[in-house]
Amino acid sequence: MLLRDVPNRPSAWPPPRNAQGVRAALQYGRMRDPIGHRVHAALAALYLLLLPVATAPKDIAFALLFGYACLRLHCTWRSYAYFLTDRLGWLLAAWTAWHALSLLWSDAIWYGLDELKAFRVLVTPLLLWPVIDHLGWYIGSFLVGVLVQNGVQAFQALRWFGLHPAENNRLTGLLHPIHTGTLCAAALCWHLAATIRARGWLRWVSLIGVVVAGAGLVFSGSRGPWIGAAVAVVAMLVGVAIRYRDAWRAVIGIAAAGILATALLWPIAGEFVSHRLDQAVSEVSRARAGDRTTDVGKRLAMYQGTWEVWMKAPIVGTGPGDLMRAVRSLGYTDLDESGHAH
Repeated sequence: MLLRDVPNRPSAWPPPRNAQGVRAALQYGRMRDPIGHRVHAALAALYLLLLPVATAPKDIAFALLFGYACLRLHCTWRSYAYFLTDRLGWLLAAWTAWHALSLLWSDAIWYGLDELKAFRVLVTPLLLWPVIDHLGWYIGSFLVGVLVQNGVQAFQALRWFGLHPAENNRLTGLLHPIHTGTLCAAALCWHLAATIRARGWLRWVSLIGVVVAGAGLVFSGSRGPWIGAAVAVVAMLVGVAIRYRDAWRAVIGIAAAGILATALLWPIAGEFVSHRLDQAVSEVSRARAGDRTTDVGKRLAMYQGTWEVWMKAPIVGTGPGDLMRAVRSLGYTDLDESGHAH
């Protein structure tokens, strides 16, 4: 690794609290190890490209990014001093530590360790931080990854390459449909923001992204992401109109275009959307009658059982991985160890 001597090495203590000090620490790592900085940025972009695509390649990319970020710590550690002043970061660290400590009283420690792996999402910002100057490329990489997922959804709809829609004609992509729908919702919000604020070719590319991500969201058939996207999009449009007074015309135009697009596309997607909503209403009614065999019934049973477990031990809890055993012990015996009804 080729390192360079950098004059005026920034101090890491006390931690910087202003933008100038933070930029100086980040710049030192970049100038000290310019080749490593570019490799680090490339690995970050690769990870975010694969994040919306498939689980196994994404996990490999995460391992590469994590390993390389650790190798560069001797050049980048000063930039991390800033996080010592971040209260939210300390709260998340405390939450992670408590979750790990609670493995001591879990009766399903292996399931608990598997759950603990999910906390690596809290490590991701730390891995990206030393190369955060390429943030625009990372967002672009993520959006390209979602576009790849949308392409797989299109192949499923067309039944190309041996692909076909899942149950209820849902276009799931390479992931669970809820996951795919959530990713499409996130991409939709980013594309909408760029459509409002960007100029030139980027605005037109983002507008196409709005259409593609929106279609992917709808045909994923995931009702939760539908609701989340509706709330997020409205909140974002209102927030942009309030913060950027020069953008209110674009916001009104986007809102009007969305209403018009919904009316024009309803003959194509209306039956599919109505069917999924009717299913939700029917499954709620069946759940109230005691039927936990449906998707909604299983979720409602889990929510109710989890609440009862939490009320019994709101501080100590059951320990990671042991929730299902505790829920079933309360009488929810028709839920198996994974939370599925049988």
